[in-house]
Amino acid sequence: MSNRRKFIALGAVLALSLSASACASFDWAPSGGKPAPLTCYWMTPDGSRWEARADAATKEECFALDSCSGGLGRSGGGCYKWARGADQPGVKW
Repeated sequence: MSNRRKFIALGAVLALSLSASACASFDWAPSGGKPAPLTCYWMTPDGSRWEARADAATKEECFALDSCSGGLGRSGGGCYKWARGADQPGVKW
């Protein structure tokens, strides 16, 4: 195989691997359509589950309440995250 063909083949493999990793890192909704909306979640006091918090409708409001991952701590000790689902990791503040 010529060097030119090897270079083209290497480029194709690289392009495919980059596009596959980009797709794998994006959170899609279970329906397979649009991504789930970002929502504020609060950890229950017993630490058993994350619950959606409608009273913190924006990322900024959620950040202000968070006391566990770099937020402003205005909740007095609660853990909050801005995420696409209760079982999803929170986005970075």
